[in-house]
Amino acid sequence: MKKFFLLTLAVLFAMASFAARQSGLHKYRSDSRDFISFGMGPNYMFGDLGGSKGKDMKVTEWDILYTRPTFQIFYEHDFNKRIGARLNFVYSLFAGNDEGSRNSKREYEYYTHSFETSLNLVFYFYQGRWGRSSFDIYAYTGVGYNMYNANWYCVVNGQHAKNRNAIMGKHPDAELKGVSSTPNKDGYFTYDGTTMTVPIGMGVRFPVSPYVEVSADFGWRWAFGGDDADFMDGMKSYWSGSHDTYAVLTFSAMVNMELIKGWLGIGSNCYAKYGRGQYRNRNRR
Repeated sequence: MKKFFLLTLAVLFAMASFAARQSGLHKYRSDSRDFISFGMGPNYMFGDLGGSKGKDMKVTEWDILYTRPTFQIFYEHDFNKRIGARLNFVYSLFAGNDEGSRNSKREYEYYTHSFETSLNLVFYFYQGRWGRSSFDIYAYTGVGYNMYNANWYCVVNGQHAKNRNAIMGKHPDAELKGVSSTPNKDGYFTYDGTTMTVPIGMGVRFPVSPYVEVSADFGWRWAFGGDDADFMDGMKSYWSGSHDTYAVLTFSAMVNMELIKGWLGIGSNCYAKYGRGQYRNRNRR
């Protein structure tokens, strides 16, 4: 997973370097305000399992060893130069282990597949320049719906627990999901849940051509609405004081819909036909 983290940093560096080399193009931008974006990056779940040896849920709890990938596709429409809307489709894999944490004696481990759909408002609150290029800094928030599949196990007497009694005998303060069924062939209990989420974050975006922009943003997701909001890692401690949250760092390429229409032969690709002179200077869209 360290390789994935380093790969993500390399992608960010490559995106920035490419943008810097495109100084002859990125002064201009299509007037179209519709984009399709493809992105990826690392994530980490701040749940009841794993974490650091400290007592508080802080960003220092982020465990690089259990950092996992997130992939997203979103459609964005910019209503004006300040406000846009995004429809996001996100897949994330989360993981955690009590080993080395303040709960190492508990001996739980989990992984979770998560599929989230969210609708976000995007606020472009700062426009700046970097050399000949311009960029936008933005914040976003909205509401999402998350469907997840949690898989977890607990070690009891040196082996994976096979039933509820063995687990509750070791951890009577734990609330568990999925323990009413037998574990799968790998020894994991499973649970399928749904929860609402509140995404919130900030990012930066800048053009590399009239039809392509790149962005990087860091955000949090807070789960809420029912018991499932605290079972994304498959369990809830009696001492748990909040629902599960997770952080995501994503790097995305935003492709203007006019370019996609040109590829598909829909409408007219004016840039290809007439050149970039038809577009207004990229002082602001």
